[in-house]
Amino acid sequence: MDHSLRLKNLNAQFISRYGFLVSNISETKQHAKDEILEHALQIGGTQNPCIVTKYNETNRRASQVADDLSVTMRNLATDLTHVTRNFFYPNVLRYQLESTELQSAVVQRLALPDALINLPDTLEDLEAHLRENADMVDRVVLLLDHEVAAFGGIMNRIRREIFTEADEIMSEYVSNMDKLIEEALQCV
Repeated sequence: MDHSLRLKNLNAQFISRYGFLVSNISETKQHAKDEILEHALQIGGTQNPCIVTKYNETNRRASQVADDLSVTMRNLATDLTHVTRNFFYPNVLRYQLESTELQSAVVQRLALPDALINLPDTLEDLEAHLRENADMVDRVVLLLDHEVAAFGGIMNRIRREIFTEADEIMSEYVSNMDKLIEEALQCV
């Protein structure tokens, strides 16, 4: 079903994005550490309290941004679970029930004691029911298409929000690490 494919694609995108972000955090942290260490070697003081403080701060900031991104991913998981359980699947169930209405009517009519005795009446009732519901499959397909499209819109909104939030977190992290490098370069 299209919904399942959309959900799998979205999850794959988020997993890929998260991996990229984790790599970016690690690279940014290592860059800051390298810059701070290079400066420490230039001033001849790897044990300089200012240098040690700034160097240790790189780990704290990397841990903090990882925590922030984990919160974002937990929010994503909550949103996806909510949308799937409370929006999409109840509608699919409703349409599945509607689409089995004809089969249920046939079974119920055949379960009547006089169904086979009055076979012409039974067939006439079933034919009338079929005519009344001739477009049922088309209606169900149309309704499901509508729900899938609505679900796609919701998924796109979630994708935009999560990617934007993750980008903002990373941008702030990189900016903060650049400031930390600048501060470390002031150590003497």
